[in-house]
Amino acid sequence: MIDLGSATADEMVLAFLQAEIDSPRFSSWPRHWLLTHRINRTTLIDNGLLCDPEQNRLRIEILKGYRGYQDDRMLFTGFPSNVQWRRVEIARAELADFRYANEPSLIEVSGESRIVGVGAERFKLGKAPADFSERVRGVAECVKNKARFPDLIAVAAENEPPVLVEGHTRATAYVYTKPSHPIIVLIGTSPTIKQWHYF
Repeated sequence: MIDLGSATADEMVLAFLQAEIDSPRFSSWPRHWLLTHRINRTTLIDNGLLCDPEQNRLRIEILKGYRGYQDDRMLFTGFPSNVQWRRVEIARAELADFRYANEPSLIEVSGESRIVGVGAERFKLGKAPADFSERVRGVAECVKNKARFPDLIAVAAENEPPVLVEGHTRATAYVYTKPSHPIIVLIGTSPTIKQWHYF
């Protein structure tokens, strides 16, 4: 693991939205929000400016609306407000040791282990759920074609493997199919991170 330096919560929010704005499962709400507010996604998300406080505020509003960020709801239930973020580069073998979020469908993917490497192996053997496998297959094809994706997002507690917050499909595809670009992760820490509902 190579520490690339500190990051901000605003960077995490931007990476989160960049990852999900084209997601078949999660894009409908943010896209509807952008349409309703007549805001161009290219300006706010694809090429978002972290130095613009108003853009940062709007992106937080979007993530709050459909993921519960800063609102103690949905994915961010129990998520601490004092998380410190860092950007790191990791090897595939390190990513294989990461854990999926503690959520029933992801527990099923990994045969109840929650280990990303196990999920990738189950995908390879045709043992992962069909819908998850279809998504991983799609990302794996893009990885083979040297596509680049936003940073993964995870949190970590001392002496425990990091837990993914966003990017479960991509992480599985990266372990299964070696990407040509470095694997970058935004990792958040907090003394109370274990209070996050999905830790």
